[in-house]
Amino acid sequence: KKMFIDVILEKLYLTHERSLHIGKDGCSRNILLV
Repeated sequence: KKMFIDVILEKLYLTHERSLHIGKDGCSRNILLV
C-alpha cells in the first residue's frame, strides 16, 4: 500500500519529467526553425 506522500512525490516527479521532455522538444523545434 502506497503512502499519500509517495503518491504526491510520484506525481511531482512525473510532471517534472514531462516538462523536461517538452522543454527538449521545444528546443529542438526552435533549432529546426532557425
